[in-house]
Amino acid sequence: VSPLVVYAERETFSAEVNWTVPTATDNSGFKPSINSNYHPPRRFLQGNYLVTYSAVDQSGNKAICSFTVAVKGKV
Repeated sequence: VSPLVVYAERETFSAEVNWTVPTATDNSGFKPSINSNYHPPRRFLQGNYLVTYSAVDQSGNKAICSFTVAVKGKV
């Protein structure tokens, strides 16, 4: 999977990044609990960041979704 690439604003060396939050469903009818290390919108400095979402249902089943955000400086 390719990273989500954004370009930093010139004077701040950072960028505000927005993405669609993953969803999870369970056949029990109860909504799984979803946690993440970052939430949109989020301002990131130049660099690479791993955004991870985990979903856990009432039975303890777990699913993980992750992607990389790459903030690059403008040339």
